[in-house]
Amino acid sequence: MANRWVPVDFYGAPAYWFEIVTSIFGLDIFLSNMLLLWIAASSREIRTLPSNYFTINLAFGNTLVGSFYAFLQPFVLNYGDTSPVLCHICGFGNITFAMSFLFSPTLMAASRYYNVTRLPSSSGSNWFSSRAFFTKIGALSLLVAFWSYAILLPLFLLAIDQLGEDPSGFCGAKAFTSPLLYIIYIISLIIFALFNAVLTYIYFHRLSKFMAQYQRRPSDVSSTDTRSVMRLVAITAILPLICNSPTLLLSGGQWFIPDVMPMWLKRILVLPVFIPPMVGPWLTLLLLRPFKKRFNEKVMAKMWRRPTMTAGLIEPTPQPNDAVNVVQRPPVHRTTSVIVYDAAGRQRPPPHPLKATLSVP
Repeated sequence: MANRWVPVDFYGAPAYWFEIVTSIFGLDIFLSNMLLLWIAASSREIRTLPSNYFTINLAFGNTLVGSFYAFLQPFVLNYGDTSPVLCHICGFGNITFAMSFLFSPTLMAASRYYNVTRLPSSSGSNWFSSRAFFTKIGALSLLVAFWSYAILLPLFLLAIDQLGEDPSGFCGAKAFTSPLLYIIYIISLIIFALFNAVLTYIYFHRLSKFMAQYQRRPSDVSSTDTRSVMRLVAITAILPLICNSPTLLLSGGQWFIPDVMPMWLKRILVLPVFIPPMVGPWLTLLLLRPFKKRFNEKVMAKMWRRPTMTAGLIEPTPQPNDAVNVVQRPPVHRTTSVIVYDAAGRQRPPPHPLKATLSVP
């Protein structure tokens, strides 16, 4: 514990604002992605299609991100200075979930390409694509394989005691003192990111080319769904690269960038990392037809439900013993006082007060 190096202002009072902001963002991410998972679980149409598993996987990873920042981050920033294991756990999750953002768009693009260009039983389909993208077991096996690879890097960092307070202001990889470990860390991230970026571009380009050549009717349901998936893939692939750039620059460039920036400024610069998991579920509900349809049925229809009226004429209810419906009103009583004058024109009280009552029907 005595040799442990902690960045200045990483814990304590200077981190209270960061704790509040990340908790609010984390709770929003958790609830919105849980909504998407609930929509998917309640629809048989979504559950039975293997290609939807890759979209659900993205929401699952985002849900884990939100749970970490909403429920674990407050404990980390309050007690992590005396309990380093909290930052180790949080750093393990941050690196794993960041890598899940990279491979989810790749699997979505590949799945859509194979689904629209060939049938699972056609001669053009190879053994891998027929089982990985057209069966539930194949899709789940592919996801398990990618998650296992995403866990390898943080497991390696945990084994060499390199997880902890990241220079960027999050829990992740501690500042490296060994050039070899630093090179392994950077190369592992770069190779994984480039691998997924290249595959995503290849399948996206193939989809675009196929749509331009063979999809003659833009209003066709399959064409519309494919274009929606392409929009979602493009956004979910590009947005994390843009929003995570400050974090990758501060963490990956720690040996090249002088450490002169205060911690509060670093944390402001890395806040955009919350944007992709926040907007991801709403983009899915907006763009993908099965998810949008089920969302309208389960949520929007109940929120905006109004009483409906049956079309047609409404016949008046007949009144018994009445040919005409007459409104019966009680009589109105108006009271008038009588004033008496004498022969000289002076007013004098009458010997007996006189009042006239008129009944008006």
